[in-house]
Amino acid sequence: MLCRACVGRNLAMMELQMIVATLVKRFDFIPEVPAVLIFSVKLAVREGFLRKPLAFTMGIKKRDVI
Repeated sequence: MLCRACVGRNLAMMELQMIVATLVKRFDFIPEVPAVLIFSVKLAVREGFLRKPLAFTMGIKKRDVI
């Protein structure tokens, strides 16, 4: 018996990797809380399919791409 798979799954994953790589290349992601406090304070999380932090905010700064 043949196993069915999504035809576009590999293409979608490749596009997602390209988008994330482009974002990381073009922008700096800066936590609004200093890094020292991030590792010393336990973040509140919401449990579900994924563990999501409740009150963690990031700033985004455009890089000077050469």
